[in-house]
Amino acid sequence: MAQYSGIFTTTQQMQAKGASTWPFAPASVSYLVVAGGGTGGSACMGGGGGAGGLVYATNQAWSGSNSFSVTVGYGGYLNDNTGYSGDNSVVSGTGITTITASH
Repeated sequence: MAQYSGIFTTTQQMQAKGASTWPFAPASVSYLVVAGGGTGGSACMGGGGGAGGLVYATNQAWSGSNSFSVTVGYGGYLNDNTGYSGDNSVVSGTGITTITASH
């Protein structure tokens, strides 16, 4: 990995990043990913809904060059007195293992 010291303009930094020669310091991240919970039963006498699943970790090494997206799972819904599960929440991207919290 290249080592840089000194003062650099934004243009110089972006050129080095574009050429993959700008060093990225690794970052230690912690995360909590929660899926959407389920709904209760019927409209007037249903029980409470269930919690969404979760995944967590601490001190995970991610590089500054990682790019990722987050999909937040929706909560369950009630339709014709029938309750439905929520949806998964997902973190995915380049250089990381996909993280999925299931409903």
